[in-house]
Parts: sequence; structure tokens; C-alpha cells
Amino acid sequence: SESLKSFKLDTTRDGAEDPNVEIGAPRLEYMSICDYTCKSFVIHRIGPCAKVNIDKIGAVHADDPLERTLFHGFLTGISTVREMIILARALEDVRIYSKFEPLPLFDNLSRLDVSFAEHNLEFLPTFIGCCPNLQSLIMIKLSYVPQCFSSSLEFVEMKTPVTTIEPTIKMNLAVYFMRNCAVLKKLVVSKSFINIISKIRKTPNLSRWCEVVMLEPKVVSQKSSLVSGH
Repeated sequence: SESLKSFKLDTTRDGAEDPNVEIGAPRLEYMSICDYTCKSFVIHRIGPCAKVNIDKIGAVHADDPLERTLFHGFLTGISTVREMIILARALEDVRIYSKFEPLPLFDNLSRLDVSFAEHNLEFLPTFIGCCPNLQSLIMIKLSYVPQCFSSSLEFVEMKTPVTTIEPTIKMNLAVYFMRNCAVLKKLVVSKSFINIISKIRKTPNLSRWCEVVMLEPKVVSQKSSLVSGH
């Protein structure tokens, strides 16, 4: 469709599998794929400034060459997007695929929101390595210090639940980005970093302009509480 700007695929009914999906939408601005199963997913063209949200697009089996070919076509189709949200299940499919085939470059990607399961955290360096112009990286559920370097990263946000990660690991993560990202302008950490925020701010960093900010918890006003109580 020449005029389509938003496209969403959700879970198929009764676990049924659609034979194929094809998208040709040069003006597409947003695409969301949530736990959708199909035999083939072909993207002919989407908008160059599109944002995609990928939860799950179907399993990738290493021993199926045709399946890998189709998955490669899907990755190539979204490689032009500017913003991407990719959740752990979809990232696992990408990780499995990368063991057998090279990943395409995401040259236009400037912002990446990514969540990880513990077993695929070490895939982060490989994935970021395919995003040479990435400027903003937002990671959820951190427990691994990625051994990668990005000269383009300007913004990093680390969201972690209060009790899930040891302070030492949090410190190592923050220090890693400060010491390895030459143009980093802002490092944002969650409230769970409160006990080590002063140490992080004292850490020598590679970028001259790096600001370390801790997110404040959202405060519900008394007026809002009274309204919701009625």
C-alpha cells in the first residue's frame, strides 16, 4: 500500500499459521509484530524513518536452509529502519540465525531498545556491531558487561529492577560505557543505582561531555490519588 503508515500483526487465532505475509509500504512509519507465526515474511519496502517493534516472529531452525533464507529476507527488509524495539524472544531468533549466516548492517538505526534473557546477553556485541550509526541504546535486564565498543553512542539508559543485579555488576556496566564511548553525552541509570551513583560520577570517562543522570521514581500527586479513589 502506497499510503499505509502503521501496521500491526498480533497472535494468530488458535495457533494457526498464515502461509505468507508481504509488505510493500514506502510510507510506513510504524510496524509491530507480536508473537506472529507465518511461513514467510517478505518486506519489499518500508519507510526509511520507520520504527519497528518486534516481540516474536517465529522460531528459526538451524537445520533448515530455506527457513534461514526467509529470515535473512526479513532482517534485510527491516535493516533500513531508524528506531527498533526488539524483545528477548525475537533477539534469540536473531542470535540463532547469526550462528550460521552473517547479519545485515543496520546503517540507518540510531535508537535501539533491547531486552535480554540471561542466555543471550553475550550476543549484544555482535548485534551492536551491525549498527554502526547507533546513537541511543536502552537496555533492560542487565547482567553482563558487553565487550564491545561503539564510537557513535551518545545516549545509554540502563533500566534494572532494584533486586535483580549485584551492585558490582551495575558499577562495571556503567564504567564500561563511560570509558569506551568517545561521544557519550548522557548515561541514565535507574533508581536501583542509588548506592553507587556517586562512584559512577567520579569515574574518569572517555567523553568530555558525559552527564550521569539517575531517574527519579514517578510520584503520584495527592490530587490524582483522591480522584482515583472515587
